[in-house]
Amino acid sequence: MPTFWVEKSSQLHRSVAEKLFKRTGYILKDIGVESSTEVDESITEVFSDTEGIDMLADAILAGVQLWIQQKRRSDLVSECWFDELVKLIELLRRHVASSLVQPMSSN
Repeated sequence: MPTFWVEKSSQLHRSVAEKLFKRTGYILKDIGVESSTEVDESITEVFSDTEGIDMLADAILAGVQLWIQQKRRSDLVSECWFDELVKLIELLRRHVASSLVQPMSSN
């Protein structure tokens, strides 16, 4: 995925980023991030496989950080993917997300 983030000016990349952020949000919702209650880990293991979503979220956040650092705030807000990125970050910041999506450890 690192090479994807190098290109930032094409409409295709912006459109793919928007879809990537939106679909990742759907995955987070599917595994229960929007739930207001604590997650029962035994149920989570039976009904959903959350392994990998942490790596996907980390890759997205690391990659989009490059785009954000290279743009002015006013330019970011006008990007087609910006609203979906904000929604994704809001989902990741939920308390339940911290038990389902573990940050990757540095080795």
